[in-house]
Amino acid sequence: MDITDQSISITTSSQDFFVVYDIAVAAESTHTAGAELHDESYITVSSPATVNSTYFPINSNNATLPVTLSSFTAQFLNGVPTLYWRTMSETDNIGWYVYRNAEEDFTTSERITDYLIEGYGTTTEPHSYIYKDVELDGIQGETYWYWLESVDLGGAFHRYDPKVLTIPDIPHPEPNQNIPKQYGLHQNSPNPLSTRNSSTKISFILPKTARAEVKMFNIRGELVKNLYKGMAYGDDEVKDIIWDGRDETGV
Repeated sequence: MDITDQSISITTSSQDFFVVYDIAVAAESTHTAGAELHDESYITVSSPATVNSTYFPINSNNATLPVTLSSFTAQFLNGVPTLYWRTMSETDNIGWYVYRNAEEDFTTSERITDYLIEGYGTTTEPHSYIYKDVELDGIQGETYWYWLESVDLGGAFHRYDPKVLTIPDIPHPEPNQNIPKQYGLHQNSPNPLSTRNSSTKISFILPKTARAEVKMFNIRGELVKNLYKGMAYGDDEVKDIIWDGRDETGV
């Protein structure tokens, strides 16, 4: 008897999974037992096992991902390849690596970030990221593929489908104005503060000119310091605030 269309929901990535069979005593050595995984890339399907075996491994890297991407674009902006991505939610996401290749092959790609682009941990709020590939400044007429790879708190890596970018074969291309602005409060840097890093920069950008306030609160919800109160010009102006970690009393 054939048993088909049995579904298993995999919620852990980059692991070995096992299918276990309860084989009837009437089974003969000519019979086979196997499985097929119908899903997207990064799936390795094992060959059917004979009835003399009770299990065989199935390797899957395509389980539920800890980050929900709402957009990922690669554009040529002001003479520099620029990546923009936005998440709808993140779970235990400590950060990102970016990879690049001149062909659509991740296995031979190069990791172009020698540092971890900091993520937002666990959040249900949307967040935006921008990365500029300044190493390709001055390159013309070439095509590249870019991959994003997130790292969770457990040390697991999760890769996302690539985006392709063709750099124009012109000396000074017109700026591409279609890349989304990163409105709102940006990630402070450096983070966290330490004795070595005695201050941090907090930045934000508004879609239009308005009065703005930036306040710092502790984990108990108590006000620590008013960092900024005044007008902030919209669209293209990034407002930077330097905070030395002290409260209103200077402590």
